Parts: sequence; C-alpha cells; structure tokens
Amino acid sequence: MGIANLSYEEYRQKRVEENKKRLEDLNLVHLSQTLRNLSPKSSPVKSNRISSPRKSYGVPRSRDLSNRVYATDEARAYALEKAEKLVSKLEEEGYPTLIRSMLPSHVTGGFWLVIKPITYSNLLITTTIFN
Repeated sequence: MGIANLSYEEYRQKRVEENKKRLEDLNLVHLSQTLRNLSPKSSPVKSNRISSPRKSYGVPRSRDLSNRVYATDEARAYALEKAEKLVSKLEEEGYPTLIRSMLPSHVTGGFWLVIKPITYSNLLITTTIFN
C-alpha cells in the first residue's frame, strides 16, 4: 500500500495507545471489571396479584327506538307556519333571523342543534346580499 496509508495506520495505533493510557490513568479499566463482577442481575419477581378484567370500550350500546315520538305532517306544517310568522315579525323590527327545522335525532338522540355565531353571520350575509 502507499505511504499515506502507512502513516494513517501509525497515527491510528498511536491514538489507540494514548487512549489506553488515559483509561489506565483514570482507572476505568479496573472499575468496569469490578462492577461487572460485583453482583449478577437478579431476575424480576412475578406478582401473585390477579389483575382486574379489562374494560371493553368498543362495544356500542344500542338505543331503544321503540318509544320515539314522531311529529305528524300537520304538526310540522303548523310549526313551520308559526316560525315563518315570527321571522317576518322579527325582520320587520330589524332583527336577523334564521329558521331551521330539526330532525327527530336532534331532539331525542341527546344532540342539541347548535348554530355557531360565525356560521350564522356568514349565512345571514349571503342571504341578505343575494336576496
């Protein structure tokens, strides 16, 4: 091989010897050997406690749909007519209004119909501009 490779190997060997001397000066070689021989690792102890059964979160609960009450078409038409009268009255007074009919799941399913203010204002702006 070339002269450069030989000088590299000599330099490397010199560094290895220097590092060995440093380890001996710091007494790290003997320290690691004594720590290795001090005590063997103990194996983990098994617990005799019986664990409680795991909870199952993935099982869906079925809802009882037999006692749901549905509005008739006449009742829906009556409610819509009353709502439209109220809207026209409020619009005459200058209040912004919005009618939204609710589904049975909104009322009986534990869901409350929520209209966020930003959604309402965007809807109001678009209806007033395009009407």
